[in-house]
Amino acid sequence: MNESDRINMAIDRFAEVMKARMNTKRHQGWKGWDYRSNPNQLLYNAAKAVANDDLESAVDCANYCMMIWNVKCKEGNLHDYGKGK
Repeated sequence: MNESDRINMAIDRFAEVMKARMNTKRHQGWKGWDYRSNPNQLLYNAAKAVANDDLESAVDCANYCMMIWNVKCKEGNLHDYGKGK
């Protein structure tokens, strides 16, 4: 397995965990991140999550970063940002 394959495998595995965590939170009633989110609040939440030294917090931080990225792309009408790169 070459480095590119290892990178892709790691990203795919992490994305699966991120999706599972988001679905867990959705089933707990959390919603609305993509239409009423304050990027500054999401950034604060990401910083709080990254301060913890455990795997679940790392996934939470990544999910907050995903939310920030999507909200910022939506604000800047950049829905195709990163495609094909």
